[in-house]
Amino acid sequence: MSGNQEFTNSEQHEPSRENIEKLKSLIKTLETAMLTTQSTKTKSLHSRPMYMQKLEFDGQSLWFFTRKASIKCDEVQQNSDANLSFSDVKTATWLSLIGKVTVVEDKEKMEELWNEILRAWFPKGLEEPDMCLLRFDIEGAEYWDEYASRMVQLYSYFKAIATGKSYEPTKDQNMKIDMGKAQPTF
Repeated sequence: MSGNQEFTNSEQHEPSRENIEKLKSLIKTLETAMLTTQSTKTKSLHSRPMYMQKLEFDGQSLWFFTRKASIKCDEVQQNSDANLSFSDVKTATWLSLIGKVTVVEDKEKMEELWNEILRAWFPKGLEEPDMCLLRFDIEGAEYWDEYASRMVQLYSYFKAIATGKSYEPTKDQNMKIDMGKAQPTF
């Protein structure tokens, strides 16, 4: 590649039913995300792994348990802009989400999302006094799904080599979705 040419599909797509279903299928297989926020002290980016709560993805929000006294809660209360990134090298799938994070202290939602595996971090379970939720509201998404289209990918690679033009991923392999556009009704 030369100059500022990006190796991505730069076209923004609306959140159609098909695009939301693609996001749902990707998110369903990915359990751990890297949550990136901005440090309140240095303004540098700060990332940490987060275990996603398995709830049917509604096409808008993802949920995570954490402690109210954590640095990440301070960071998102200062600046709610964040990124969630997922990867699965076995299936050659990568997903990057941009959005806003909100600290939520809703006991009913915690009960709905609770999973016994969380006792490793919260030994008192739902009685943990310092526990809260982070709700990540998705504003945009970009994914790379190489596994879903191996033959198309191989054809595109060989075509690029034969023609001397840069490889361009297809819509099935790489797509940006602007979740800020009108939401589809389900």
